[in-house]
Formats: sequence, C-alpha cells, structure tokens
Amino acid sequence: MHELTITEIILVGKSSKILGGAEKYFKYLAEDLSLYYKINRPNESIKISYYETISCIRFIQLVLCRSKKIFVFNYSVLFDASIYHYMAFMLLQRVVILPHLTCSPLLMHPKLWYLRLVNYYLNTLMCDKIICISDGNYNTLSLFRFISLSKLHKVYNYTSITSPRTCTDSAVYTSEVAIIGRLQNQHKGQYDFIINNYLYLVRMNIRVHLFGEGPDYKLLSKLIASSSCKSNIILHGFVDTTRIYTEHSFSTVICYSYWEGLPLNLLESYGAGKIVLGRDIPGVNEIIFPLFRFSSDSQLQNIMNSLDCLFARRTFRNEYSLFVGRILAKYNKYSSMVSLNELFDSLSH
Repeated sequence: MHELTITEIILVGKSSKILGGAEKYFKYLAEDLSLYYKINRPNESIKISYYETISCIRFIQLVLCRSKKIFVFNYSVLFDASIYHYMAFMLLQRVVILPHLTCSPLLMHPKLWYLRLVNYYLNTLMCDKIICISDGNYNTLSLFRFISLSKLHKVYNYTSITSPRTCTDSAVYTSEVAIIGRLQNQHKGQYDFIINNYLYLVRMNIRVHLFGEGPDYKLLSKLIASSSCKSNIILHGFVDTTRIYTEHSFSTVICYSYWEGLPLNLLESYGAGKIVLGRDIPGVNEIIFPLFRFSSDSQLQNIMNSLDCLFARRTFRNEYSLFVGRILAKYNKYSSMVSLNELFDSLSH
C-alpha cells in the first residue's frame, strides 16, 4: 500500500431540516466512510469531516491549512456555493463533486437554462472526479462532451440492508399504496397525471399514502382536498423512513418522479419487503423489476390491475424475490465504500 499524502477528507452537504435521499446519502457516506477507514485502514490517520452547512470564514480556514485535503461536494449545494468549490480547486486541493440527478440541467431549470448550463460546465470542468451514484447517472453524464470520462467514478447509492423481508402473496391484499418523495412539479402536467392515478387507485378501493415535503406541498394538498375521493388520499408530509415502514400499513411503493439519481427510499422499500413500481427513466429503471416499470398513465393502471394475479403465483414471487436480492447485493454499503476508497486512493498521490 502506497503512503497517502491526503490527511483529511471533507464532505460538504446541504443545510436542510428535512433530508431528502441525496442529502441523506451524503450524510450516511461520511459516517460509513469513517467506520470503513477505522476497520480496514486503522494504521492510517485520515480524518473524515462532514459539514451539513459551512460558513465562508470556516471554509477559507480549511482550504488555507497546509495539510492536503479532498473536498467532496454534494452537487445540490453548488448552485449556492460554487465559490467554495472554485476556491478549493484553485488552491490545489482535490475536489470531488456528487451530482445525484440523471437528467439534463436544461430540464431541471428551463427558465434559467443558460445560467445553469454554464454553472454545470464550470463545476464539472473544475473538479478532479465526479461521483456517479447509478449506472443511469454515469450514462447521462457521459453524454456531455465537456466532461472527460476519466473523471467519472461509480459509487452506487446503497443500503445496509442485506436480508430483505420476504414478499408473500398476502402482501398485495392490504389495499394500500405509498408514494414517497419530494413534492415538486418536475414536468408539465405531472400533477394531472398523479391526481388521475390517485383517483384511479381509489376507485379500485386502494388507499393512497403520500409521504414527503416540497415546494408544492400546499398546491397538492388543495388538489387532493378538491377531489371527490379525498378521504382515501392521505397526505402525511415528511415522515422519517424508519417510521414509514413500522407505523403505516401498505404493500406497494410507487415512484412517480421524472428524474432521479437512484432513489434511496426504493432500496429501503425493498428491504422492508414492499412491492416497488417506478417510472422507466435512467437511475430508477435499473432497480425496478422489468414488469413494474411505467411511462404512462395506462401502463401504471395495467400494472396495478395485474399485481394480485402475479403475486398469487409462487413462481413469480420467487422470481421477484431473486431480483430484489440481486439489487440489494449490488447496491450495498461495503461495495460502495470499496469504490469510494479506490477513488480517494487515485487522488492521494
């Protein structure tokens, strides 16, 4: 093992009272990385630091310190704090960024697409490595000609769950489904799509649970309140995932998002023995059983209509369980820590 010149790894996240999947992943990354180094490299004095928020003065102190560091930035913080990133890079510190979405920045911010694209270009140009948390994330970023493929490094989003609960035929008869995620309009007509499907599910005598916060929480609440089936659509707001699965009864989780990196709540849902349906988009589709991917209203309805028949068959339940086992084996904590360790080693000499 070569001698490391890096003495500290600093992760800079995003200040948020409610941690979404990307922020939660980043926080877990810091905690698990510290544990990994203690167990696997106990003779090397590498300090792991995590800042959910950081002042400019404190950051300058960290950058100007003589010791060599690797700064890892959650990409969601860069739009507000790019100066930190540039400062660290220009003063010869190693810089890694973690963009967690798989869509183009043009789709993310259509009103400011030119500013966002310039920002995206500068941030990806002025860094040493870019962490990709899914294959879809990697494939999307590789399409940008200004990003060198040598900068891209896969460190999958992960869960520590290794033994998922078994999905049985009785699981689908609870007549309850959950939608977990940030409540934000990402696409024209998205809420029409969602509300239509809520009403469709309710007409099937299925109760719908919504877990999440976001800028469109009040708007969605009004849409639900004005619907004819409001008693069967329950908007819970933010609920910690440890409580979602223990305090609420539902069998199926649906991912409606139009863009994702690799949703942590879906991996957690698998671990809790839930049936997971998701939109057929990069980052989501790689962890969704092929028959359970949808792109349209009608496709989702067809899937929901078929669930009872599918899971009544033992052969299908076995096939689905094997798929879930492969997903949790691929997106596990130890593999991600090994990948992250390899990335840091490549920057340490």
